[in-house]
Amino acid sequence: MEKPITLDLLGVSTLNDLHCDHSVDDSSSVSSSASNSVRPRQNSLDSFTSPLKQALREEILTLVGLDDKESFSIFRTKYILTYIAITLADGLQATHVYILYEGYGYSPSSLYALGFFSGAVFSPFTGAFIDKIGRKKAALLYCILEILINSIEQIPNFNGLVVGRILGGLTTNIYCSVFESYLITEVEKRGFSEEELEQVLCYSNIVANSSAILSGLLAHYLAAHYGAEGPFQGAVCITVLALLLISLNWSENFGTLKDLKSHQSNSIWTYLKSALESIKADSSIARIGMIQGLVEGTLETFLFLWSPALAIYAASAPIGSIGLDYAGEPAYGLIFGVFMLFAVTGSFLAPMARKGLAKITTSKEITNSIVDDVDDRIDPFPVNILCTSIYFASALLFLIPIFTNEDSPAGFSICLISFILFQFLVGSYEPLEGIVRSIYIPSGQVCSIVNVLRVLTNIFIATGVYLTTHVSLAISFGCLSATMIFAAILQFTLIPRSELTNFVQKMKLRSYNFTFSTEHAIIIIAILLVKFGPFEIFTATQQTR
Repeated sequence: MEKPITLDLLGVSTLNDLHCDHSVDDSSSVSSSASNSVRPRQNSLDSFTSPLKQALREEILTLVGLDDKESFSIFRTKYILTYIAITLADGLQATHVYILYEGYGYSPSSLYALGFFSGAVFSPFTGAFIDKIGRKKAALLYCILEILINSIEQIPNFNGLVVGRILGGLTTNIYCSVFESYLITEVEKRGFSEEELEQVLCYSNIVANSSAILSGLLAHYLAAHYGAEGPFQGAVCITVLALLLISLNWSENFGTLKDLKSHQSNSIWTYLKSALESIKADSSIARIGMIQGLVEGTLETFLFLWSPALAIYAASAPIGSIGLDYAGEPAYGLIFGVFMLFAVTGSFLAPMARKGLAKITTSKEITNSIVDDVDDRIDPFPVNILCTSIYFASALLFLIPIFTNEDSPAGFSICLISFILFQFLVGSYEPLEGIVRSIYIPSGQVCSIVNVLRVLTNIFIATGVYLTTHVSLAISFGCLSATMIFAAILQFTLIPRSELTNFVQKMKLRSYNFTFSTEHAIIIIAILLVKFGPFEIFTATQQTR
């Protein structure tokens, strides 16, 4: 059948593509910033926001009876439905992997660490492989491997578990990069704005944390009826559903290289070499990789620390304290659900906080500008400020278990509150991290670059998890605090000094104006009090007497 129209200019190949089916490769250029530059890349999303292209795109959408909002809504719904299935399956097997290994008589921490060491070996090549074969095919491969791994986990054989953990290192790398890179590239291809990308990232994080709550409840039911293998059986079924959703709803997109239009003629080594050149050319990308490693490593290590820490403080907590079960032990399932609830809340509030800070930091000239493409770009300054603040606040929260007395009756409640607040911060920074990557990393190379940088992430997580069984909790939390401070410093260096100077000057001016207004208000209040306030009352009382 003959295709009715081709509009590569609009980022689509046919009219049907406007309904979310694409087969055209995306294009992006490698960043050529100097090694010391902290200026974000010029996003190629700008090409979709020129008045001519936007007008043409709207006209074509009108002809097929689909406006921009409807087109974005369809795309967002399809992506989120797939992501729900992926995260629900991942959460199901994660809830009982520790119990399963322990029941088999093997060391959970050693097998868990093996998976991340395997991930460190696969990381440099995973992203290049994904960009070469296509993000859709890689997502399908992820589903197939996860079905295989979750089937192997149900057999109490050590060699099989080792193979499963090695493959798990590969699938973890795919999981942490393929879905975000597909989303970023697809948003750019379809001409959606960066604020719409932020919305999908925010929804994705809310879905991930909500799925964690649901997977906990579902895993509890499956384990009660089918044993520790039950959640893994459920994960297999849901992963099959995710595989079908990806097959039916996703279009293919590929990574792209500078001055190379076709992915077919490029080898995996070419993608890997291009990613390394981009990291070398722009120091901000390398810093983002270090931040990613420190933050994700801290979060994964915390997941191994919070339960034993609360168990220690629970011994001195009064009976009936919130967070304890009827036996006086921490109610781990309930606490985990609260963690996820606050993470969802953080994800929901993060875009609002960014927009609020952007209004403060953005000048009126930019805000009132009639340039069309300003509204489609996200200012990196408020994002970097928020991430820096969140990392620093997390570092302070990790100090609380260190300085809280284990024999204190309030120690359990204090640590529990600090852990809940940390989960709120986790929910806040996860969508912001996605925005940071979309700003600084070329969309055509997101997968390759992110996976090269995940070498550090995997090594840090594996080392941290392994050491949790060999060092005290105080030292462990101290290390987590130090890593988050280092992450905050690195994030802060992404802000150009000129922008930081302008921000400080604006804050000083706002502070001066506020002080000036406050002084006048105090004078007015004093006059009103003398005229109509306590002085008049006191005078009337004296006259009555």
